[in-house]
Amino acid sequence: MSRRAFHIVQTSLLASIAVLVTSVGLTAGQGPRTPMVADALRWPSERPPRPLSAKKVTFPTYEIRTLPNGLKVVLVSQNEQPIVSARMLIRAGAAQDPKGKEGLAMLTAALLGIPALYIHIIGAVLFISRVLHAMGLAASGGATFGRLAGTIGTMLVFVALGLMLIVH
Repeated sequence: MSRRAFHIVQTSLLASIAVLVTSVGLTAGQGPRTPMVADALRWPSERPPRPLSAKKVTFPTYEIRTLPNGLKVVLVSQNEQPIVSARMLIRAGAAQDPKGKEGLAMLTAALLGIPALYIHIIGAVLFISRVLHAMGLAASGGATFGRLAGTIGTMLVFVALGLMLIVH
């Protein structure tokens, strides 16, 4: 939205609020007060409803099994419908690094064949992109070059990481 359009909208909103305030008679108790206005000033006249009582929630039973390779499998069996669904969650990444062994995920990624230079370049591009995005937000809430460049840079990093995972 251009500055001129924003100024027009802002002026229109302020004028509408001023008309509303003077017509209701909220300016220092002056102006006509009709029954409808008096009702509007007392609104809301009801209290919110009381919260419902807590109901017991039952979760389906589950089994935890460990495969020979150490992978934990959680089996949740629901036999209401003849459908099989599988979900795979892997605890991985820097958040799962053990205490005292920070950087293990980075080392593992390096051992998987991704050159350290690529990892550092991607980290630098991601950092610069996020800084540009933050500077763009600080400059204006609207569209700015910084926000655009930061968003494109971040997305390019994600695409590059995805391609590296596919290639390596």
